[in-house]
Amino acid sequence: APAWPETARSDHWRRRSSPEVPKATFDWVHDVVVAEGRVFFGSSADDGVRCLDAETGETVWTYHAGGPVRLAPTVSAGRVLFGCDDGLVYCLDAADGKLRWRSRPASAPDRRLPGNGRLMSAWPVRTGVLVKGDTGYFGAGLFPGEGAWYCTVDLRDGRMLDEKKVGFSPQGHVFERDGHLFSQAGRAKSDGALGSLGVGSPGGRAKELSLRRTNVPVLVRKRYPYASVETPELVFVGGEGGVAAVAPHGDAPVWEAEVDAPARGMAVAGGQLFVSTTSGSIYAFGEKRGEGGAGGTGRSGAAGFEIGRAAERAGRLIGELPRRRGYALVLGVGDGSLLRSLAEGTELHVVGVDTDGGRLAELRGAFAAAGLYGARGDGGSVALQEVEGFGSLPFVGGVFNLITTGRDGVAPPAAEVERLLRPWDGVAVLGDGAPSRTGAPDGAGGWTHAYADPGNTASSGDRLVDGEVRLRWFGRPGPDRIVDRHMRASPPLAAGGYLLVPGRDYLYGLDAHNGTVLWERELAGFVRVSMLRDCGNLALDPRSRRVFAACGASCLVIDADTGATVREISVDAGEEEWGYLASVDGLLVGSAVEKGAVRREISYANIYEGGYGDGKRAVCSRRLFAHDPDTGGRRWAYQPGGAIVNPSVCIDGGRVMFLESRNAATLGGGAVEEGSRPPGRWGYGELVGVAGADLVALDLASGAVVWKRPFEGGPDPILTFYLSCRDGHLVAVHSRNSVAEPAPAPAQEGGAPAAAPAPAPARPTLHYDVRVMGAADGAPRWGHVFDTGRRPNLDHGEQDLHPVVVDGRLIAEPYVFDLATGDEMFTFKRQGGGGCGAISASSGRLYFRASTPAAFDLETKRQEWVSRATRPGCWINMIPASGLLLVPEGSSGCVCDFPVQASMGFAPAVGGGAPPGGAP
Repeated sequence: APAWPETARSDHWRRRSSPEVPKATFDWVHDVVVAEGRVFFGSSADDGVRCLDAETGETVWTYHAGGPVRLAPTVSAGRVLFGCDDGLVYCLDAADGKLRWRSRPASAPDRRLPGNGRLMSAWPVRTGVLVKGDTGYFGAGLFPGEGAWYCTVDLRDGRMLDEKKVGFSPQGHVFERDGHLFSQAGRAKSDGALGSLGVGSPGGRAKELSLRRTNVPVLVRKRYPYASVETPELVFVGGEGGVAAVAPHGDAPVWEAEVDAPARGMAVAGGQLFVSTTSGSIYAFGEKRGEGGAGGTGRSGAAGFEIGRAAERAGRLIGELPRRRGYALVLGVGDGSLLRSLAEGTELHVVGVDTDGGRLAELRGAFAAAGLYGARGDGGSVALQEVEGFGSLPFVGGVFNLITTGRDGVAPPAAEVERLLRPWDGVAVLGDGAPSRTGAPDGAGGWTHAYADPGNTASSGDRLVDGEVRLRWFGRPGPDRIVDRHMRASPPLAAGGYLLVPGRDYLYGLDAHNGTVLWERELAGFVRVSMLRDCGNLALDPRSRRVFAACGASCLVIDADTGATVREISVDAGEEEWGYLASVDGLLVGSAVEKGAVRREISYANIYEGGYGDGKRAVCSRRLFAHDPDTGGRRWAYQPGGAIVNPSVCIDGGRVMFLESRNAATLGGGAVEEGSRPPGRWGYGELVGVAGADLVALDLASGAVVWKRPFEGGPDPILTFYLSCRDGHLVAVHSRNSVAEPAPAPAQEGGAPAAAPAPAPARPTLHYDVRVMGAADGAPRWGHVFDTGRRPNLDHGEQDLHPVVVDGRLIAEPYVFDLATGDEMFTFKRQGGGGCGAISASSGRLYFRASTPAAFDLETKRQEWVSRATRPGCWINMIPASGLLLVPEGSSGCVCDFPVQASMGFAPAVGGGAPPGGAP
């Protein structure tokens, strides 16, 4: 069960249409070490460290640690040493697998959170242990902003000798070069570039170290590209489904053999070749001297559990749950029967905690034998963790969907149970007591549409994340199914504890509070790119637990808990597709666009066709309509006189408002000549410049026209246009290239103007026009025009910045205006990065990409970085909602220098459910 999923499928910005070469590759397989006739390896699936007989493959002993073991152990002087995702370094006796000691770095307190689908330490040990004499060297921590350290430990008794903070993410085996120690740094550098772990090393990063290239024929390397190991006589190589032996400088393999999956791990010892595959299998090749055994992952048979009353109780608990996936916490494991019944009856990851380490060790083996322990992709699973007591548990708050007790005498404080339960609908049943449930957290906001709400405000209003935040969970989705970042696809949505992450004709439904993937499914015709020239095609209604997704000519109504399709509503036209989509006040509002208008192609050419640069066409709708989402029945329809500009449609206060062209030709429907514009996409010159355009407001309930006013666009062609509405204010923002008006000449003495110097050639620069009107009647209230001083035709979205409306303020970057009066309050500028991507907002903070995720506090007027370990996407994928800051993976295809590419959730650092104790 590798930590990191598959890599991005493309990087069209660099014209790469093939999958990215993986960089974090340390736990693809059960890598083995071999010593004195025994094979040792750790498991990231069931947390077991195993010792096999090298001759037969029979299991000699198994030890289950407190979390995934992702790298091969180190065997030295009768010791087996390894790091674990539980944040500990372990030392076992090589002869019998008995624990000698385990130790945690003092700088990394016991804080556990959901990560990579498991409950693990916030500071895992994801390096190997390098041994020099009686001293071991390893790295701890994954996110440098949360803390990462280089550590040394006394191998005789587990005493920590030294800890030094490092500014990178230590992941992979530790090795020595020229007296210095190094470790890989996740995916921060490719081609073997490494980060220094200290030990007297010079300052700065380690120099890039190239891997040794074996002298193997090119054709053989193409067939076996994944792994290699060599002896003086032979070079052994691994491929997609086989292994081979090649003589140095030979032309063809000496021998070949099939294996069950890609062979990505190899070792040679004692006259045998050991091969590890991505399926979890381990093979031994060589002269046959004994009968092969069941292998290192073989199970010893079914474990015995007393089910009886536990099954009945588990059934009652399951009946209280709103969904079958997530995390359950069982306080006191008893005989394990309740945990087993919960795991077998659901898809929950059931975490049992107890103070009796010996009992936990016994049960780990029993659950492993039953096939229920650790990571399972096809059903419920169990993991057991040791705690010091039940009064103050080491888990981050708000992540458990179910909390219950597994034995008598366990009585956790009510406040601790409340802290640990997931908001919205977490369930606690202690002993034989009645169930208690959580509700909506006060101050939590929602991001239910592409720009937060149907009003396109780009602000959730969430008050809970207005201060400092800390990592709550991380894991899937990874980059593999996410749309290439420069395509600027539809943003994620989050509300009511749900998180929706769109991908390449794919949609994920997650539990926002613990990162559990509740469901995932392919959706043909769903992907939509160049969002700034179009509108959202995804909406979330947490109250009805429904998701609405426009796919081709239909809108799918999806159950938010299961991902199942409840209903399908069509646009009812053969050559049209579903365009605009919003769920508001019990109505499903949509629009029809010409077939082929929606941009779906993911390519280098399409980055510029619909994304960057000036003069791009907007996707436009031919009509608007509203349906009853419960029945699918049509409520009303509106037929415009010209195209409706999709990026302009917004809804607030019972009104649907948009920009409607007066150019009847923009309704399309005729034949499109080869090589001309795609159907349903129009430039603003055609939409506004030919015959003018109107701002229109419809009554949401009936579709009747409430008011219509001419739109005064000015003399310069529009580049990008947006409408937003909030609290009776309608905001229109558009960009254009214009020649700035010259400043007046200073007056001479006596009042006469100074002689003007010869004028420089006039060059246009990028301007923004901001206009605020009354939503009730469209009457103008105030306006502002500003010159950015930037040249035209920029290629990182400088002309496409989306406005934000939050708490009586309008942010038109870099200005912050009083929404009601138009008074300029202050300006801000992003510090760091190229300024690409749009801004999202909570109640009091702005979130944006400044190389890595950053936040700007509207009260203190200070910027800070949320994380330095990852990178947001090129549009919007920092979502402040449900009391969390959610940053699903959006950087797919990026090869820049950051160590972790995964989805993440952040919670308030103060009062956000941190475990008691001095966590840094």
